[in-house]
Amino acid sequence: DFHSYIPNPAMRYPFTLDTFQQQAVARLERNESVFVAAHTSAGKTVVAEYAVALAKQRGTRCIYTSPIKALSNQKFRDFSLKFGSENVGLITGDLQVNADDSTCLIMTTEILRSMLYRGADLIRDIEFVVFDEVHYINDSERGVVWEEVIIMLPAYVNMIFLSATTPNTFEFSDWIGRTKRRPVYVMKTNYRPVPLSHYLWANLKLHTVKEGNSKFYDKGHQEASKALRPKDNKNNNGNNGKSKPVPKSTGRGPKNMEWQAQGSKAQWMSLIRFLEREDLTPTVVFSFSKKKCEEIANMLRSLSLNTASECSAVQGFTLQTIARLSPIDQTLPQVLIVCEMVKRGIGIHHGGLLPILKEMVEILFSRNLIKVLFATETFAMGVNMPAKAVVYNSIRKHDGTQFRVLEPGEYTQMAGRAGRRGLDKVGTVIMCCFGETPPPIGMLRNMLTGSSTMLRSQFRLTYNMILNLLRVEEMSVESMIKRSFSEFATQRALTSKEYPKLLARGQKTLLKLQEQFDAEAEQRIGAEDIEEYFSSCNQLMELNSELLLHITNSNDGSGDAVLQPGRIILISSARKHEIVRAPALILESEFSSGGATSETSKILESLVCMVLLPEHHISEGKEDQNESKARSLNDIGSSMQRYYGIYQIKLNQILFSSSETEIENVMEVLIDAEKAEMSSGMPLLNMLDFLTRGSDIVELRNRGSLVDELAVQLRSCQSHSHRTVIKYYALLERIYTLQERVQSLSHLLSNESLQLFPDFLHRKSVLRTLGYLDENETVAVKGRVACEVNTCDELIVTEMVFEGILNDLDPTEIVAALSALIYQQKSNDDEFDIEVPESLLNCCKRMKTIAINLGQLQKDHGLDVDPLDYAESSMKFGLVHVVYEWAIGVPFCEICQLTDAQEGSIVRCITRLDELCREVRNCARVVGNPTLYRKMEAASTAIKRDIVFAASLYVS
Repeated sequence: DFHSYIPNPAMRYPFTLDTFQQQAVARLERNESVFVAAHTSAGKTVVAEYAVALAKQRGTRCIYTSPIKALSNQKFRDFSLKFGSENVGLITGDLQVNADDSTCLIMTTEILRSMLYRGADLIRDIEFVVFDEVHYINDSERGVVWEEVIIMLPAYVNMIFLSATTPNTFEFSDWIGRTKRRPVYVMKTNYRPVPLSHYLWANLKLHTVKEGNSKFYDKGHQEASKALRPKDNKNNNGNNGKSKPVPKSTGRGPKNMEWQAQGSKAQWMSLIRFLEREDLTPTVVFSFSKKKCEEIANMLRSLSLNTASECSAVQGFTLQTIARLSPIDQTLPQVLIVCEMVKRGIGIHHGGLLPILKEMVEILFSRNLIKVLFATETFAMGVNMPAKAVVYNSIRKHDGTQFRVLEPGEYTQMAGRAGRRGLDKVGTVIMCCFGETPPPIGMLRNMLTGSSTMLRSQFRLTYNMILNLLRVEEMSVESMIKRSFSEFATQRALTSKEYPKLLARGQKTLLKLQEQFDAEAEQRIGAEDIEEYFSSCNQLMELNSELLLHITNSNDGSGDAVLQPGRIILISSARKHEIVRAPALILESEFSSGGATSETSKILESLVCMVLLPEHHISEGKEDQNESKARSLNDIGSSMQRYYGIYQIKLNQILFSSSETEIENVMEVLIDAEKAEMSSGMPLLNMLDFLTRGSDIVELRNRGSLVDELAVQLRSCQSHSHRTVIKYYALLERIYTLQERVQSLSHLLSNESLQLFPDFLHRKSVLRTLGYLDENETVAVKGRVACEVNTCDELIVTEMVFEGILNDLDPTEIVAALSALIYQQKSNDDEFDIEVPESLLNCCKRMKTIAINLGQLQKDHGLDVDPLDYAESSMKFGLVHVVYEWAIGVPFCEICQLTDAQEGSIVRCITRLDELCREVRNCARVVGNPTLYRKMEAASTAIKRDIVFAASLYVS
């Protein structure tokens, strides 16, 4: 019984906790880590709230991390209302509230990462860390931060992971548990408090395609297809030859994309009126384009969804909000448009909006004063913003690389906004069909019923990470790589297979074999002689194998002549067949599976040969038929008082090829070949004559010459009895084979086998060349400067500081130049065709040169970097002139006229630029440049004003 188990809970709720919530709370009471995977609105936040309450009860602290700053602000407001403003703190890039003494501290994961690298005192007081929206670990750019933080957190910290349902929750939790050496308990539920019904909107009507946990309704799709069919063809099945039936859409190519039509004003008006009439508001309409959100909202200018009292409430709140802005900022077109729009109960929400307007829209929506909200995907990550219905304008999005259909996990994340717990019995999800066909049925079925997105590692090495780890010396870079989620499967497999024990046994056996060889061989023939002989044989067979592979796999037929049936070859395979330098007759060739069906693609794998066995074969008891069958293709036979065997011979067991091909008495020729080889050597085939011309002909001829040299060397080795040679050759072959396995296993267990280890070596080499590390891999001054930079490319900023290209600029010019490292949107304008001071323009050109040189250096050190691509991806100059004008005091409304970038993008760039100014200021402190330090403080002051840094509505 939950209440008897926890008689004095840290927090009481006015409702009965669900089973998964009770289980999680019980684990927290026992100081254990939990992973809670549940649908949106299922109540994951209850677990986070209990962690905060428990920390308050125990006098410790709890950190709540979110993936983005906007969520941090929202959560700060929610927790302040619940726990009291004095108990909740907030740390963002430009703001700290109650950071010193609050029970709960809210921050982004990046800020927690910086604290861990700095060794902040705050970490010592932490008992719980909450990771919200853990599925954000899949983000290709920022996902690595989650892994870094999880790996670096002290073992005593209890972790709470909140995530949407994912297929590999247990695998991810297993990784965390193994990394932290403590269990992580999984609470996973597919229960949705408010079930969802999914519809297609076609021809002014909803067609059900899925309800709750039911299967996909094919009939609903068929009805939507029928409703969308043009009237002329509605009842036409191809009869009377008057017209052709409508072809079934497959959605596989450009000609089958009719379902992607976007919808006219009349169609949107009809849909909104339907939602209003059926009491399905508030509604979120997801559109994967900022421009499309605004276009659709503007279509509805004549529509008002709010009552007179609601209009009045909205107007009062908007006036109160914009009163925070300067008079001139209050007249910005975006401000006027959004304020007028929300008054009518219609809102927009995307990255191009000014942050204060986004927050205004969110708050109005949460108060049910916005009835229809047109939003991009980021709104699905918002907290406490449920709706009665969710509408998809489209189910295709651009993911930064290409347009594609939504993954099931993405669809579920957004659809989960439908259905308000305690208010709605069901959540309504609608997909608009404005074209002549609905989306293909297979596509829809997969999207609605397919597995959600798996948690996948995005771990990668950065120079900042390498330098920070080398600087703090608490964890090696190799340990960080080894503990990453990307290496988890490999490390788990190594542990489960007990490779360390296997390696120890192999090393012990190898030592015994080596001692046996040294003791016996030294007494009889000399260990050096037999090792030299063995080494020469191995080198010769390896080189011959390369040449034969090239010749036999060529398309001119030369390979057929080299290893044709009837040719005599000399082979060695002591361990497998107990033969050394034995003559053999080629009987036939064997090709890889399917290879022999085509003359141009056949690949020779082995030969079937008749091999002359050593004279002592009988005396050693090798006439045992069972053993010979195991090692040969046929029974061992005899002729002329000698034994032979039919063996399958690999190319890497061939020492020489003879020039002999015309054979009448096989055994006689084999015995003669053996005698010749043991004396002066049998006549050899010159394989260089069979090499065809090609790009590697010179290299192959060099190898052929080396074959000749080794042949002479091999025949000059001291001769011993054949039986002695075979015995110690076989022992040496066993030693060398075991050595290879031990080395392979040692490599597998070493850091060198890590997937990212070569990348680490390349990056470390770059850092040494640049002077960031000394010869002892100690972080130098340049490296400590680079450790200060987290906002953009650390190498470029460091080189800019040390080359002094900022020293002669004014603060306004410095901040404008640095904007190129923050702004990431492409611009069609010439990057240097801007009206700015000549000194600033020259600085921008030098920045690009620095970036290209750094790209070339990384390429030279083995990294997959294109210098020009590296420079273009690291810096965009589209807002340099805009930021310069802002820094010298030009009003925001005027700088917006200088660019086609949206207001929200400009604000986001400048606020992040303020963080970079602080980082460069710290760089100046490390390097000892007081002039640059003061200039960076002045630069930060120059941009920190008015609407760009308007206080968050959630915080103030």
